[in-house]
Amino acid sequence: MAADSEYNTNTIAKADDVDDVQWAVKLVVLCVSFLLSGAYALLAHFFPAITALPVFGSYLSTEWAWNLMPSLSYAGQGIIMGLPTCVWMLVGAFVGWGILSPVAKVEEWAPGPVTDWKTGSRGWILWVSLAVMIAESMVSLGIVAVKELRALYFRMRLYKQVGGRENGTGQPDADYQASDEHAAKNRAIDEVDPRFLVPGWITWGGLAASTAVCMGIVKALFDVPVYDTLIAVALALPLAVLGVRALGETDLNPVSGIGKVSQVVFAGVMPGNLVGNLIAGGIAEAGAQQAGDLMQDLKTGHLLNASPRAQFAGQMIGSVFSVFVTAGAYLLYSKVYAIPGPQFP
Repeated sequence: MAADSEYNTNTIAKADDVDDVQWAVKLVVLCVSFLLSGAYALLAHFFPAITALPVFGSYLSTEWAWNLMPSLSYAGQGIIMGLPTCVWMLVGAFVGWGILSPVAKVEEWAPGPVTDWKTGSRGWILWVSLAVMIAESMVSLGIVAVKELRALYFRMRLYKQVGGRENGTGQPDADYQASDEHAAKNRAIDEVDPRFLVPGWITWGGLAASTAVCMGIVKALFDVPVYDTLIAVALALPLAVLGVRALGETDLNPVSGIGKVSQVVFAGVMPGNLVGNLIAGGIAEAGAQQAGDLMQDLKTGHLLNASPRAQFAGQMIGSVFSVFVTAGAYLLYSKVYAIPGPQFP
């Protein structure tokens, strides 16, 4: 017994040592990556030429804007997104700038300079890409919506059948009884003490108050009618649910496509109002983005048995401070870089 106990103790100690080493290695990699990325960004600020390397020749660089733009930030995003997404982004860049841009220039669909947003190929191929993203987003969100409705239908059907279906002994059928017991176990696992939940009046009251504040701010800053902003918020709610569902299934939140879907709807609600259309898309996109982030935080907290009310309080505190941090960061960036400009188009 003593030998077994000593063996178990040594095994646990070795496992702890391995975990400590792994965390130390991860921390070193994180710090080195941070320093390299920061150093490159600082170097690019003083030597902008390194941000657009004419690897395809000076003619293609000046006439068609074919350049290699190295960025460790994009490299990090590529690592997170994975190879399939990055490959399709490369294919899109080749089709857009290698095929569509020269065709638009030769056919005089975009007669201006290639890099011009209004008359050049850069602005022309933007509409092609938007059409592709809107079509893909509508189909993807439609598939997610159908799956959600189908799952809801089967849940309701099972709920009606459990307890109502009996076998010859007058007892509920064994299969349905097992399903009911399994569902009961899942509910028991997912249940949270009501003391730690966010009260419903705070949820609905906060939604109403934040909607009113949003309508007032958008009206004051962009002169968008309050009813249009209200429609945008109402449209953002179901789109956010679909975005969260897609995030849970694919680990990708289709916020860009959700914004485009909202813009398509508001093209009919506010025809010709470019600013209002952009605001509507921004509201839907921001709603889906924040919903996805919050759901990930709450899911992690649930797995760790954290209090949802405590998480909510922390998120509210962070939201208040983030208003000032993001506004200050924007002012800082706008003083250093031209917005819109080459770095932030």
